Amino acid sequence: MWTTVFFDLDGTLTDSGEGITKSVQYALKKEFGIEVEDPATLRSFVGPPLKEQFMAYTGCDEAQGERAVEVYREYFKPIGIFENSLYPGIPEMLRQLKEEGLCLVLTSSKPEGFCRIILEHFGIDVYFSAVVGSEMDGRRTAKADVIEEALFRTGMRDRRREVVMVGDKMHDLLGANACGLDAVGVTYGYGSREELTGRGAVCIVDSTRELRNLLIGQKRAGEKRHAPVGTMGRIATGHKAIFRVWRVLYPLLLFYAISFGLALAAIPVLNGIIYRLVDPELYQKIWDIFAQGLGVTVIADAVVVLVAYICYSNDERWRRRRGGGFLQKLHFGPVDIAGTACLAILASTMVGYVVSFLQISDAAYEASNEAIYTYTPVPLLALGIVVLAPLAEELIMRGLIYRRLRDYAGVPVAAIISAVVFGAIHGNLVQGIYGFLMGCFMALIYEHFGTIWATITIHMANNLLALLGNLLTKGTLGMQIFNIATFIVMCGGFLYFLYLMSRRERVNVV
Repeated sequence: MWTTVFFDLDGTLTDSGEGITKSVQYALKKEFGIEVEDPATLRSFVGPPLKEQFMAYTGCDEAQGERAVEVYREYFKPIGIFENSLYPGIPEMLRQLKEEGLCLVLTSSKPEGFCRIILEHFGIDVYFSAVVGSEMDGRRTAKADVIEEALFRTGMRDRRREVVMVGDKMHDLLGANACGLDAVGVTYGYGSREELTGRGAVCIVDSTRELRNLLIGQKRAGEKRHAPVGTMGRIATGHKAIFRVWRVLYPLLLFYAISFGLALAAIPVLNGIIYRLVDPELYQKIWDIFAQGLGVTVIADAVVVLVAYICYSNDERWRRRRGGGFLQKLHFGPVDIAGTACLAILASTMVGYVVSFLQISDAAYEASNEAIYTYTPVPLLALGIVVLAPLAEELIMRGLIYRRLRDYAGVPVAAIISAVVFGAIHGNLVQGIYGFLMGCFMALIYEHFGTIWATITIHMANNLLALLGNLLTKGTLGMQIFNIATFIVMCGGFLYFLYLMSRRERVNVV
């Protein structure tokens, strides 16, 4: 569990690019006679030690690099230091981290005096227990040296596993690794995901909200308290592209392999055993249930649930060993279950109205649906539609495919792609549209509560509604009355759920 957070400054807490690049522009012109029209082209100077950057950019020797730094400060100290701004959400994040009991330390390659001026200028110096930077004479500019000094000042030299370094550039991560610390990369600053991937980060995040949730989440997880809800960042896996595609797709292939394999196996079993040993009339009834009803599907789903749960559990253990990418569970009690079910059924009803309004129909789907409800006994319908199908599909679609996409691509992309797949596997236009919209909705619910049981609850509630609708309402008028009554009840339940949620404290709400 991390108890101490070392923060980089430029590109992590503050957007200091304007002041730094203008100061570099000034130094290049005065010291080297190099005219740079657009300071934005000098962004590579933001973050790394300045002397090394001047040497790399101009090809000068170390002595001239040191003089360039002195000229740079002629502009930076009176002007450039204040051409700076905090990234959105930084003050709120620092305040919440401090309230959670985390020790915050600034570790920057910028001179320590400048660091203190910047923190005081923005009023965030009160959140830091220590400020460590380089010396004005050029000593202690390497990130590893700054980190070691910070460990010494905070008394954490023998407790390195409790410290995490947060930075936006490659040298932040490499410096942390050299000192035996975990590192988290941020992409909202001046470093790219490509630069940070494979540099030893346990996690890479795209926003200050993700960073806050990651840091507070692991702290609370270590203390066995409810953690904040929200995205926890992509894992820096280092996986090759082809392996990523395979890791995302094979759960779906596994689902179909089990389903079709059992379906093909059922035919010779029925023909070879039941027909020859049992009365042909009984054989026909069994055939109707298994071939035209849900018999084979129920058996396949039971096997899929077992296999998918094993894969899902292995994934979660792997994410926790990596130190990031996992979701912290939010409280999901009886009120949450009931409220989420109401919300899901309400959303399902609204999507149904949209499909009806668009006058979309599928004759093959309707015929297949009619056959299922005609030939399948009610107990088997309930087991297959309300219990096993939601378990199997949620473990595959949200537990494996969505979560694995999220490891690589983040929440929005993962939600949309998994929703497209969820709609496509239903095999018809009516359920495809419904599946896509509900897939996006369930991804958000999964993010909010941090538990697969939230989406399983939604799926079960929707399927129960569909089952009751098909069993209890045979005519058009009866279906309309049933839908209207359901809509009214669900609206009331959802409004009460929102009322209760508004009274419950949250660190963050998606």
